[in-house]
Amino acid sequence: MRAMKGIGLLGVGAAFAAACATGSAASAGTHATREFAGTCHFQGTLTEDPPLTTTSQNGTAVAIASGACDGTLTKANGRWQSLDSAPVDYFGQAESEGSCGYGTSTGAGYLRFGRKRLDFLFSETRVIGLATIRLTGRAGGGADGLANISAEENPVAVAQACSSSGLASAQIEINLSSQGISG
Repeated sequence: MRAMKGIGLLGVGAAFAAACATGSAASAGTHATREFAGTCHFQGTLTEDPPLTTTSQNGTAVAIASGACDGTLTKANGRWQSLDSAPVDYFGQAESEGSCGYGTSTGAGYLRFGRKRLDFLFSETRVIGLATIRLTGRAGGGADGLANISAEENPVAVAQACSSSGLASAQIEINLSSQGISG
């Protein structure tokens, strides 16, 4: 699968973050339907292939981030738990068309609440430095958010990379809000 393309100057392909589990024992039983309602803030890294430049092109991106969520997580068995700054990981990968200045992406990913995984489909529209994100739960519902290049990135270095050999990776921030997303 091709990954998500840049967030404005960079590309926050979302899609957004945590290492992708691939059929290991640790991920066994993690695909039961669960629902999250609340807000999350993540920080992580977006990697672009090929690197983003000033010229529009097709490519892939992977976003890996970690952060905290507040809200309610309803487990597959119907039991729920209140989350208060609970640690959560974000992983997203997508394919897209775009450049450092604009673009669109579609792909898939997941949120990982401890050993519990919530799968989603991902879409993104971005303009210089900012992306609007939509996550659609595999079992329904959704989450909306914004992603941007981290304030820790040097904007001059980002612009120079975009106008020369390309921006291969950047630190990103993702903020999500959901009335209920299931996956």
